[in-house]
Amino acid sequence: MDKLRAIKSFVRIVESGSLTAAAADLNVSLSSMVRMLAALEHDLGVTLLNRTLAGSISLMMGSSTSSIAG
Repeated sequence: MDKLRAIKSFVRIVESGSLTAAAADLNVSLSSMVRMLAALEHDLGVTLLNRTLAGSISLMMGSSTSSIAG
């Protein structure tokens, strides 16, 4: 996994407010975006986003990480 690309993708997810919008902005498929996020979460050992049927809601760890990465 390209960790820098995954972190940039995560920041875009938080900024855009959804996985779908971030995938479109970065010109990648939604499934690729989901896999990249899952790999980043696995690598870091934390859940960055709480996924719901209504969309994604960033957790405290995700917000802190996006501030550092951005």
